[in-house]
Amino acid sequence: MPAARRNLLLVLVAALALGLLGGAYWLLSAPVAVEPGGPLASGSGANGTALESANSDRRGAVALVDEKDAPAAAEPETTVVYPLLVELELVKAASDLQADGAPRRGSSATARIKGSITDSNGGPVRGQVEIRAGPNAGRVLLCDGLGQFGASDLYPGRVLVDVTGPGVLGSLREVVLRQEREALLNIGYGRPASVIGEVYDADGNLLEGAKVTLDGLVTQTDAQGVFSFPYVASGETTCFVEKAGFASVFQLVPILAGTTIEKGRLKFRLQRGAKLTLTLNDRLNSGEPAKVFLLPSTLTAQRAYPWFKLNPVELYPGGTLVLDDLPPVRVTARLYHSGAVAKPAQREVTLDVGAPEVLELAMEPAPVVVGVVRWDGKPAERAEVSLEVPDRVAATLAGLGESNYLLLESEVMPDSPLAVQRVFTNASGEFQLSANEQISKVRYLVARSADGRAQGGVVLRGGEERVEIDLKPVAASDGNAVFVLSTSPRFQALPVQVTVAGTPRERVVVPAERDIRVGALVPGTWRVRVRWQGEELMKPQVIELDTEVTLSVKLPEGAVLGQDEETRRRAGK
Repeated sequence: MPAARRNLLLVLVAALALGLLGGAYWLLSAPVAVEPGGPLASGSGANGTALESANSDRRGAVALVDEKDAPAAAEPETTVVYPLLVELELVKAASDLQADGAPRRGSSATARIKGSITDSNGGPVRGQVEIRAGPNAGRVLLCDGLGQFGASDLYPGRVLVDVTGPGVLGSLREVVLRQEREALLNIGYGRPASVIGEVYDADGNLLEGAKVTLDGLVTQTDAQGVFSFPYVASGETTCFVEKAGFASVFQLVPILAGTTIEKGRLKFRLQRGAKLTLTLNDRLNSGEPAKVFLLPSTLTAQRAYPWFKLNPVELYPGGTLVLDDLPPVRVTARLYHSGAVAKPAQREVTLDVGAPEVLELAMEPAPVVVGVVRWDGKPAERAEVSLEVPDRVAATLAGLGESNYLLLESEVMPDSPLAVQRVFTNASGEFQLSANEQISKVRYLVARSADGRAQGGVVLRGGEERVEIDLKPVAASDGNAVFVLSTSPRFQALPVQVTVAGTPRERVVVPAERDIRVGALVPGTWRVRVRWQGEELMKPQVIELDTEVTLSVKLPEGAVLGQDEETRRRAGK
């Protein structure tokens, strides 16, 4: 081949190679959206749905990707084993109601929970944890791809949680949530236990047909009063035993993994149930039911009856209600009704088997807040309206005549109407709530449309009798703020684990030369922590997040160079 043609060919090959390299560099440097994980905890307000990584050349925000629509992408290779931990805690949302000199709405929700769910092989379960009873009832926490869940904005108290997930038995557990503390709930379905038990009456006779619910699993006793569960997850499980004519029994049953609780070790004795008749002759606001809360007069007594299944009892003004199969103990009844106050505030009665009791409740008119909710100038039918005091924990304790918050751990108790009331508007958009100014002059009144697309709220400072609330569409920007974390230079990908308000996002591996971007955040005040291998990489930072805020952090050598082959092997990498 002539030298001229050979040189020309070499030039063309070199140009083609440079073109391919340039194209690869352009693809790698373009903004990339890392797929989000599964859905996050409902009702949190602060959580979003995407953790994304993008180039720091400020070409504009990348689109958040919905996992169900995004193709699976290969994870970038890296020798870094341990993830960078980025924690964002919402201090105050910009939309939160707050009166001068008073705590903001929701400020007493400071309890935290975290945990994980694993299957029979020890693998992660994309399950959910639903709070069924107690404070935060209705809240659902969803697990990420590692089976982890969490939240940091829960009201304190004892709660009952229902754990479910694909391919697992499920569980029904109790958890104690404490102010400024973190509760742990880890459930594994490997090495299940088997349980055999018996149910007797007070005379020692075996009972057939008693319903037994152990850790959410249900069976009945046979003709010999025996029940059995071949597979039960380990841990402190809940057990309910019920039979018509008898007072139900509740007990926490600790179960060790891989063991058998044999016949004769677990026995339940049911007592005949007592009867209580409630009457409410006063006909104030008779179109809505009053709520009666029944609890043991001594809350520190040993727990043996599932009071949360009973409370609250709904009783219409002018009506009578008969309650059967109650435990023979002394109980306190507390009556709450919109536009009324109980007189006296509470009544006590001692229940006895074979001696039915009648408890006559009375009430008198009390100040109310009435109003109307409108959307686009029209009445908003079936809008949910809530009225709550700034400190819900203190108000709940006040209703119990106590001040020690540890009392909230004695029973699974629903929200007190003194702390928060909820009603729905009628066809004319109207509502009525008790003013509750004796609890707090400052109160927060919030309305949300039936479809959740619009909301509005006002601060009540005392003396208001009629309030009008105009709903406004929930702005798309309310959940579109972005936090950006820029790291010191690195030449390889970095695994990242982000939690938002205690809820874990999907763990991702962010390519080199990309910033870590956490999207779908509500505007407001946030606290940011960054750690790697237990080392605090910067002091907790408080940021005011409106649309986008960037912080920088210097990575330790191990987060840049990675770990040796033996460490990666032990980590399964």
